[in-house]
Amino acid sequence: MELALSHHARFVLASTSEVYGDPLIHPQPEDYWGNVNSVGPRSVYDEAKRFAEAITMAYRRTLGVNTGIVRIFNTYGPRDCAAWPASLGAGRTRHRRRRGSGVAATAARCAIPDHRRRSRT
Repeated sequence: MELALSHHARFVLASTSEVYGDPLIHPQPEDYWGNVNSVGPRSVYDEAKRFAEAITMAYRRTLGVNTGIVRIFNTYGPRDCAAWPASLGAGRTRHRRRRGSGVAATAARCAIPDHRRRSRT
């Protein structure tokens, strides 16, 4: 972010849905703060994502850095397709998955090319 600041460039952080921890609300609205266990088995990853978002916003608020945060949910790329059931098609089919806490959640998978198409519009 120091480089973005010194060159008046935009800094975009690629974050994930892990900032929500094990959310109690589905889907999560932008103003949802999450349900995070700060000492659980995945806490280091979850808290690192939350810290990255917090420091990005701190640079924006205090130093005026042009920042953005993109939360990427349930994506896969061309090399991952073999690992997903054929029923997922192009990643737009809903299916059941198990969260680490044992709570069932519904998720939609999105292929990386789908994200690229959306980001250009």
